[in-house]
Amino acid sequence: MTLKSTLVFFFIFIFTLNNVLAQEYNFLDSLKRCKHKKIEIENMRDMMKRMDQCYLGMKLPDFKVTSISGDTLNTKLMRGKIIIINIWALWCQPCIAELPGLNDIVKKYKDKNVEFIALTRENKESINKFLNQNNRFLFNIVPDAKKIYYRKLDSFGFPRTIIIDKKGIIRKVFSGGINSHKAPELIKENIIPEIEKLLKED
Repeated sequence: MTLKSTLVFFFIFIFTLNNVLAQEYNFLDSLKRCKHKKIEIENMRDMMKRMDQCYLGMKLPDFKVTSISGDTLNTKLMRGKIIIINIWALWCQPCIAELPGLNDIVKKYKDKNVEFIALTRENKESINKFLNQNNRFLFNIVPDAKKIYYRKLDSFGFPRTIIIDKKGIIRKVFSGGINSHKAPELIKENIIPEIEKLLKED
């Protein structure tokens, strides 16, 4: 490689890196300003609902991760598809309670231009142990992902499901869930209508 081509490559790399960092900064800065508005909050559920609203209309920061099965998931390459991101944890009972509902959503839309990503801080061994105990989670599970949902998405609290449209814009966020047999239906009631609406959009 010549000195000229090396310099060209270097400047392209720096330009790309600056664009990525700027995108992340704008996203996180906007979230911070929204979340810190002084609004009287009665309880934790109301606070999570308000934080959910801060995400609406924002562009999802691009990220590339590896699923538990070894597949590379690159959100930038998913433009043109609807993306469903679920943030969960093994110790979170509402997270576990809604899994059957999330699995039903995957079955319903797996062939309809929809991608499913589950981010968790759990390691691969813990997740495999959970799945080997007759538990199912049909999303593309990404282990050790706390850097993504904490640093890139500024997302705290579990469970949280984020719906992104074909242009990469966050259109709906649903947090909280319930530790109840009603959890599967609750998550479907909150997610399916939005997917249906987005599938009809160009």
